[in-house]
Amino acid sequence: MIMPNKFRESIAFRLLFAVVMFSLAITLFLACVSLYFDYRKEMISLENDFRHIEKVELQGMSETLWVMNTELLRTSLNGFLNIGHIKYAAIRYKERLIVSAGTPQTEKSVQRQFPLYYTYNDRPVYIGTLLLTASLKEVYDGLLANMARRLLYQGIQVFLITLFMLVVFQFFVTRHLITMAAYFRQEAPWEFGRPLVLAGYTSADAKKDEIGQVAAAINTMGANMRTAFHELESELQKRRQAEEALHLFRKLIDQSNDAIFVTDPETGRFLDVNDKACQSLGYTRDELLAMGTRNLVADIPDDFSWEAHVNELRQRGYLLSEDMYKRKDGTRFPVEVNVKYITAEKGTYLLAVVRDVTEKKNLEDQLRHAQKLEALGTLAGGVAHDFNNILSAIVGYAGLMEMKSCQTDPNIPHIREILAAAERATNLTQSLLIFSRKQPAELKPVDVNNMVDGVKKMVLRIIGEDIETAIQLHPGRLMVMGDCGQLEQVLMNFVTNARDAMPDGGALTITTGLYALDGTASGLYGQRLHGNFAVISVSDTGMGMDERTRERIFEPFFTTKVSGKGTGLGLAIVYGIVKQHGGFIDCRSKPGKGTTFEVYLPIVAADVRKPEEILPPPVQGGTETILVADDDENIRRLTRELLEAHGYSVIEANDGLDAIDRFLQNRGRVQLLLFDVIMPRLSGAEAFAEISRLSPGMKVLFISGYAADTLERKQLLGEELPLIGKPMRPRELLSKIREILDSRE
Repeated sequence: MIMPNKFRESIAFRLLFAVVMFSLAITLFLACVSLYFDYRKEMISLENDFRHIEKVELQGMSETLWVMNTELLRTSLNGFLNIGHIKYAAIRYKERLIVSAGTPQTEKSVQRQFPLYYTYNDRPVYIGTLLLTASLKEVYDGLLANMARRLLYQGIQVFLITLFMLVVFQFFVTRHLITMAAYFRQEAPWEFGRPLVLAGYTSADAKKDEIGQVAAAINTMGANMRTAFHELESELQKRRQAEEALHLFRKLIDQSNDAIFVTDPETGRFLDVNDKACQSLGYTRDELLAMGTRNLVADIPDDFSWEAHVNELRQRGYLLSEDMYKRKDGTRFPVEVNVKYITAEKGTYLLAVVRDVTEKKNLEDQLRHAQKLEALGTLAGGVAHDFNNILSAIVGYAGLMEMKSCQTDPNIPHIREILAAAERATNLTQSLLIFSRKQPAELKPVDVNNMVDGVKKMVLRIIGEDIETAIQLHPGRLMVMGDCGQLEQVLMNFVTNARDAMPDGGALTITTGLYALDGTASGLYGQRLHGNFAVISVSDTGMGMDERTRERIFEPFFTTKVSGKGTGLGLAIVYGIVKQHGGFIDCRSKPGKGTTFEVYLPIVAADVRKPEEILPPPVQGGTETILVADDDENIRRLTRELLEAHGYSVIEANDGLDAIDRFLQNRGRVQLLLFDVIMPRLSGAEAFAEISRLSPGMKVLFISGYAADTLERKQLLGEELPLIGKPMRPRELLSKIREILDSRE
């Protein structure tokens, strides 16, 4: 039966509903408690059955099993089926079934196993296992049946009680409330004349209960409201006129995009503020009206005088200044304040228009930051070529020494250390270019634990003996998409800074972990990110930083180190690398309390195995003639020595024009051009274009120490021409040369 909406909205129905729901909740709770104790009783009984079998029956079954009397064993097992809810009994020896009784139970069952031993020659011998399975289906069915009966009985009882309450409440309360509601709907509050009369109540017993007292109070109120209404109407008319006079002024002020304050020049307290002032400062209007300018300015000079300030305003008429205000939550923000001294009929006032210039300041900071980055990019691009030439010489000669040495040579580890250091220097140059020019990094699956473990020896070498070092790795794999060399550079930069922050010794801790972000603000600049992140944490017990220093540590060229001890580029590059990897950095530090850097990198599902150490394949040489053109004499000498050591004939040229002349002199001999891209007088690309015109199909391999984007901007090379970057690794160069010479193009 569907109840009418009117009844469902009544107090009686809500009271009925509340009583029913509470009664049902109590009934359900008590039934669950009873069910729990019944279930516990059944389980205790079952455990007692198992315990009885273990104490009484096991010894006899062991002796029967020893003589392998299967019939007696089966009889015993059938006897177990009569105990409690046991439905299956079996004796097994390891995986072999010896004898069983009953039906195996797979669902809603409890299983116990009892090992059987027989004492032979004064020592116990394991001869099998007794397996007992008890079914809980009958237990569950009985418990559910009992609970259903209880709930049915309690439900009927609750229904009858609540039905009786509904009838009583309807007769004594609800019908009178309906009469009162109808009375108020028919009469205007200020025109009460006809008294309120309730069924069953007379004037003599009008106050005998609460309902009667309410009715009497309503009648008394009706007699007094007529007089009070006329007085109130007159007062409201006066207030309405005053509100209309202020409405336009308030509307204009509240529509302003700037905070507006009207201040008493004598006391310095606010007389009025607009909505924008409340929104920007986080105070309510009443809170601001109890305050003054002194409460909002973040840094008030010790020699500030309010009287002198007002006198200056009175003389000049207005003042325009910049200041720092603080919100209710303590945060600070820059403002531009325009104050005017106003003289009116009823007194003098200070009208202040305060504009939040946070965005303007941020744009200025971004402009300065962009200018620094532009300078950094110009510096990196100019240094890259010469630095890569130097690295080419280091990598080349070290590679030659490695190739000419046998694997048992004691100098091989030192040579490989030189090559590893040169590789890190190469990564440093590339990272600087990536940061300054926004070039994408080449990301591959990297296990963070393997990366940290791989630089452990270098960390211990850098940090020194006076600093206690601890490395704690996450027990699971932490796979991220990253450039292993750049991530190593990030870690080594943190380690170096930690060492410099602990000149008198201390403790350094490097940990890795897994962290799940739920979208709440995280990191130095409050990023809101979701998902699982690998965390690399580097903590030291050094001198630490204050808050202002901490906010600027990732700015290019900002450094706290003395002159000559730091460029201010290290953490700026670190910040760029981490951003390229889709992560962020968090830094916590306090003066004298040490510093903790945490790098968060997104976890990926990619898998990668730790590469096995294998010997590089032997490099194939040749007998061809190669024309080498490079304006760096050291590179030419290194390249000549490398190529001639592997059977090639080499012709040298010191620039593009010289390369054309040497080619014309040896036109029939040259089979490959090895040109530096950028050379004085004539570039490698221009020299190759001229030689190709003279000898179509001539093969070429370009080398360059400039960044790829620099070459693209200068349009020196086409996409189809082969290019190898400096520093050149001997094996890589020889393999590329052999590949080009053996090609059929």
